Amino acid sequence: MNSEIQKTRKNHYVPVWYQKGFLSHSSSKLVYLDLYPEQKVLPDGKIISMKNTHYFSPQQCFYEYDLYTTFFGSCINDDIERLLFGEIDRIGAPAVRAYTINDCHGWHKNFKNFFKFIDALKTRTPKGLDWIKNHYSGLKQEQLMKEMQSIHNLHCVIWTEGVREIVSAKNSNIKFILSDHPVTVYNPACLPNDEKCKYPNDPSILLKGSQTIFPLNENHCLILTNLEYANNHEDDPLEKRTNPQFLRETLVSTIDFIWSRELNEVEVSEINYILKKGAKKYIASSNEDWLHPEKIVSSTWCSLKKTLLPPENELNRFNSEIIIGGFKDGSTYSQDVFGRKIPENKYLKKVIVESELKRNDLCGCGSGKRYKNCCKDIPKGKRKTWKELSIRERNIVLYDGIRQILKLDKDSSWDDIRQRLSDNKIVEIYSLYGSLWPSNTDIFGLLPQPDSNLRALYTGMLDPRSTGIHIVTGLVPYFDEILIQHPFLNPGILKEEINPIKNPSLYRQQLLKDLWLILHLQIFVESGVVNLVPDITAFNLKITKEMYEMARQRSESEIINEKEVERLKNIVQDDSLITYFSLPKEILEQSIKKENPNISSDKLKELVDYCSESNRSNPFAPLQDSPESKNFLAYNMVPNFEMSLYISQTTGALIITDSESRWQQIIKSQYRDLGIARYPWNNLSEQINSREFTLNLNPEITYDYGKREPFINIKNTFREIFNIIKNDIAINNTKMRKLREELTKSYLRTLKIEDKHNNFKAKISILMPKGGFTDHNVQRLLLKSGSDKHLKYVPISIFINCHE
Repeated sequence: MNSEIQKTRKNHYVPVWYQKGFLSHSSSKLVYLDLYPEQKVLPDGKIISMKNTHYFSPQQCFYEYDLYTTFFGSCINDDIERLLFGEIDRIGAPAVRAYTINDCHGWHKNFKNFFKFIDALKTRTPKGLDWIKNHYSGLKQEQLMKEMQSIHNLHCVIWTEGVREIVSAKNSNIKFILSDHPVTVYNPACLPNDEKCKYPNDPSILLKGSQTIFPLNENHCLILTNLEYANNHEDDPLEKRTNPQFLRETLVSTIDFIWSRELNEVEVSEINYILKKGAKKYIASSNEDWLHPEKIVSSTWCSLKKTLLPPENELNRFNSEIIIGGFKDGSTYSQDVFGRKIPENKYLKKVIVESELKRNDLCGCGSGKRYKNCCKDIPKGKRKTWKELSIRERNIVLYDGIRQILKLDKDSSWDDIRQRLSDNKIVEIYSLYGSLWPSNTDIFGLLPQPDSNLRALYTGMLDPRSTGIHIVTGLVPYFDEILIQHPFLNPGILKEEINPIKNPSLYRQQLLKDLWLILHLQIFVESGVVNLVPDITAFNLKITKEMYEMARQRSESEIINEKEVERLKNIVQDDSLITYFSLPKEILEQSIKKENPNISSDKLKELVDYCSESNRSNPFAPLQDSPESKNFLAYNMVPNFEMSLYISQTTGALIITDSESRWQQIIKSQYRDLGIARYPWNNLSEQINSREFTLNLNPEITYDYGKREPFINIKNTFREIFNIIKNDIAINNTKMRKLREELTKSYLRTLKIEDKHNNFKAKISILMPKGGFTDHNVQRLLLKSGSDKHLKYVPISIFINCHE
């Protein structure tokens, strides 16, 4: 029994059967090289390195004890080794062998298993597991094993959509080597000592220039190249490929592999050099000389791509659109070479030549700022895309479209909008919005990236009658940018029965409320201080499905806040009355008579007139009769908890909410060290929490406040505090005292700005825990989304308590 336990606790992260493919015919042992051998300090103080080269059998190489073992008290569980990787290795062995032979039938039969094995091998190594841990805070062993399993097959879609080539070393005297991280990623713009390659990272395979290298045995090596880079290797290798989404479906040919190149000794050594640079600690081969490719390779890191790039005359088979017909309902399926199922919208593209921009020109990213104050000094890899209309530019197009559709001018009133919002206009407005946000949008390329700006995300009820929109309006002067989820639903992902393009009459009330919200924010959106971000769940339905399941599981143990329920009831009641009062006169009369059969004609007329007048005086009631009582009305606190953390970490934002329920969810997500949340910046948070801040109801006045010195000063101080906490910078008492003094001075000056009709006070509760706010489920979503620049946690969260 004990020997069996010992056997399964010895975890080979590189399978023994796979290692045997790198043995020469005359040898049963590998030359095993330790890249960082143990050092020993001698009594005289001299430091020596221990032996770094060993001759081991595959059983003795590439293993660690308890790498996958989980412990429950005294119980030892080896299910990961036996059941998970036992099965993966069982299907992986014949799959890898199939690709060492030029046989299309074998390729097709083993295609899925082949890539499933490679994907598992990338994450099961010590380096791969450290890469997973690097995306989370405080993962325990059993949690690490869970997260490793949750991202199975993560890379397969991107790999299979690329150019697939198998190169040979049969005619070379030097063969391919084996490393402790066999699935290696190379990018010509990412040197081994760059941040993107800093242990345990590899360059993301979503980058155009990233190529995946996987030796199948000592004579064969798989090279996977993104199609765009294979077609044009002068493209920026750090730019993301088209349709850079891990979690989606795709359709590819299983028999298209390039199998024509025989590499010479130098070319094989160049691949070995990349493999060695990607290893954590160990490499192996059947010949010791092959383990030192640096003695042969003279090329620069960037020029190594010449060996890896596939032959241009073999690329045609990968450049074809896929179309399948013959379905019973007469439909067809099609996708382009990047896996997109809907055509690209060329009207969302833009071409800007950066070298032609002057310092004071508007920046090419579409922020509305001058080039010198925006992207001029920011590296391209850390910018928003310049190749598509920005979120702000798309919102401006929407504003212009609404103005044209509803025939609005400077003299138009809100009642004009209420009167003109017919079904045809609803279809036009939602069609425009849907065209601006197709489902294949690369939303990560459009979202702002973490930087030194003071950015906030609002999460809460978005309704004209809730306090949320007024809080957001009032907070604008205190921040560089505030993100708000766009209230419009995306028609591209809605079922026909609730789709505003197919059933516009359902949306008369909802669209009216949403129009009020976005028009209220227009001055801020156009200036770039408010960013109306679309619902990002519309762009990856698999991520959305996971998010909803997380929310469902979380909500099972949550208690609904009674205050919020009461506020929501009031809003729902108001909407219900609007719907009822909007019925055609004849239907309304019949409904009243049904409830009051003995009502007099005069009383009936009085009630009908009251209903009509009530709706006319309610700004959120359409001024057109509704043919039926059906309405689609959305009551959501958006983004939800998971998406709030997700967006905040992606954009480098703090979180603001006025929702008691959301605040409790945020409090629970504080990072805890040994179960305890720590607050090293308590002196700052206590001072902020003791103040009442001036907010204003009027958008024009609030916009003007943002230009005034007291608000600029307090924003500068808030920004400095945010960046200290975001970067986990320890500050001494002198610096703490200075920040407190600056806060007090700026705060007192804002109190002198008076507007008796529109100003109101709001009390802030701010939390700044060590390690911020984090959730393992959200970290998993970020990892699966391919995000590589997000914050590890949300640094600050704020609850706004508005005085009634």
